[in-house]
Parts: sequence; structure tokens; C-alpha cells
Amino acid sequence: MRSILTGPIFADATGSMVTIGCLPLVDGYSTTVRDWDIERLKGRLWQLKVIGAKRVTVPAGTFDSYKVELAANDGTGDKEAAWIAKDSRMQVKVDAVDKLYGIIRTEMVP
Repeated sequence: MRSILTGPIFADATGSMVTIGCLPLVDGYSTTVRDWDIERLKGRLWQLKVIGAKRVTVPAGTFDSYKVELAANDGTGDKEAAWIAKDSRMQVKVDAVDKLYGIIRTEMVP
């Protein structure tokens, strides 16, 4: 199977949240990002929006974070909510709904 890229790739599945942490996250910020869909072997567009500053508690502690919502633009209904720590810009929690895998939650642990 061969896929033709239609633009630069923002990140792959494992690096996308690290890369999102590098964006100018502020309340109301929004953009469209492209990543590589490893299951479907093609580029994929996501609509990203910062919902606001949120305090979130996970097993690793409590973090002042930006809550970021992402929605796939390809009609699959895939979406994610991510909490990105303000100080380190690392993901501390992600809730996702994925057509292929179902409901997924990841949280930072100590």
C-alpha cells in the first residue's frame, strides 16, 4: 500500500502530544494540525482548540494545565481531550474516543 502525503506531517501518534505542548497554548487558541495515522497509513487532519486552564489530578500529582480538545476531520468521530501541564508542557492526562480502539484514558504516573 502506498500513501501520498498532501502536506507536512505534524507528528505521529506517539509524539503528537509532545508536539502539541510546543504550540502557543492560551485559552481560545485553535488551529488545524496534521498527523500520521499509523493504522490507516495516511495523513490525517485534526481540529485543535484550547478550552482553557484547568487543574487536573492524576496519580503523579496535581497540575495546572491547558485543556486541549482535538477532533478528527475525517468523519470517523475520533476525538481527544488532553491536559497539557503549563510548566513542563507535557501531557498529564488524555481521554480519547477512537473508532478502532474505543475509549482510551492515559494518565501520568509517578
